[in-house]
Amino acid sequence: MLSEIDTAYRGEIALFVLDGKYRGRGLGKALYDRAEAYLRAHALMPFYLFTDTSCNYRFYERQGLRRRAQHEEVVCVAERKQRMGFFVYEGNDSLCGSAAA
Repeated sequence: MLSEIDTAYRGEIALFVLDGKYRGRGLGKALYDRAEAYLRAHALMPFYLFTDTSCNYRFYERQGLRRRAQHEEVVCVAERKQRMGFFVYEGNDSLCGSAAA
């Protein structure tokens, strides 16, 4: 999907996971804000991340990231076929929530 986007990314968030029992406490936002600050401080903007519909992908939209690409596919999960969406989200200085404030 990255080949569909005409952007030279300098950074990537490869894995961002929070155990469901800790959701709703602001921990995900705090961790994301620290990751974004790190990327910014080390001149790793713009950055991207991959996610899919099995995750809380709207979290990234609430943080100000922009969906740049998407792909839908039928996959086998736990021996059942299901339709899933796969996404690339982008963050940069002009789009990230804390940068826009």
